[in-house]
Amino acid sequence: MPTGKAIQKEVIRGFFMEYLSNGGNATQAYLAVNPTVTKNAAKVQGHKIVHRYPEIMDEVEEQFKKLNSERILSITGRKEWLTDVILQRNSTIKCSVRDRLSALKELNRMDGFTGDDQKVKVTITPEEQKEAYKELLDNQFSVLDAEYNEKEDDAS
Repeated sequence: MPTGKAIQKEVIRGFFMEYLSNGGNATQAYLAVNPTVTKNAAKVQGHKIVHRYPEIMDEVEEQFKKLNSERILSITGRKEWLTDVILQRNSTIKCSVRDRLSALKELNRMDGFTGDDQKVKVTITPEEQKEAYKELLDNQFSVLDAEYNEKEDDAS
């Protein structure tokens, strides 16, 4: 069974989690872990905890940073992924030419090339051009087939 000190330390850790989550409002953080106190008491106690336990705040802050860095894809990671999409370097990522051009546009936007005066010339190989035309035709035939099937169903 946990001791009183262990419980107190967990309450303080909970306080700092709330404190960091809400942008540094000690009163709101204290009210979150001890909702039965008055706002004035929470203000005083929150202030005391912040100044009395900076080492626990540092621990919780490090945990927050680690969790956030693992959860969020870095800018470099996003740029690498978009480059993989554009160049089709990853065999598990299959994209149309339109998707690849959208990825290029997004990568350019991330690098600050957003103006109309900054045109990007894209050349594609004849094979890629054939694939783009094939995809376009497949999409058009799919629409025609769906319309034809719908008319057949209505006629039945």
